[in-house]
Amino acid sequence: MSLYFITDPYLSAVIVIIGLILVLLGLKIAKIIISLSAGLLLAYLSFIYIERSTSSAFLGIIAAIIGLLIGLLLGYLLFRLALAVIGGVFLTDLLIRYVNPRDVSQILYLVLVILFASIIYVVSNYLIALALVIVGGLLIWIGLVNLGVPVLISLLISLILCILGLAVQFRVIK
Repeated sequence: MSLYFITDPYLSAVIVIIGLILVLLGLKIAKIIISLSAGLLLAYLSFIYIERSTSSAFLGIIAAIIGLLIGLLLGYLLFRLALAVIGGVFLTDLLIRYVNPRDVSQILYLVLVILFASIIYVVSNYLIALALVIVGGLLIWIGLVNLGVPVLISLLISLILCILGLAVQFRVIK
């Protein structure tokens, strides 16, 4: 039985490997990718700005290196804060929809955003780890089923690996 029309066994094996990586190392990989993305973006913008302003490629490269280092640090440090603020606004807006929005003052809205953002900031690593473990577990299950492993056995293996992955990632968070 093949799910999602994947007939190539090598592709199914790669999907299982990617799932295992997400289950066991998802949070670390997410932080690395986010930090690297922010660093490369700031390096690129720094290079373009300085090189065009001074017409010096050397100064542009120096600015890119500095921008890369600052971007790596900012990406790593501000990711949880940005996630918390976005989540706080989303949850506050969701809550306010059940009340007449005209009855809610801006001060109350701001207090609720700060409250929800604080809660999300504290649990964000756990939420990210949980989401990546679930995605990794689904990838493992799909890959195993496409490799010909029976569905229930694939599901059991995926569930066991998800529990193991949560234990590993939650232990790293503390």
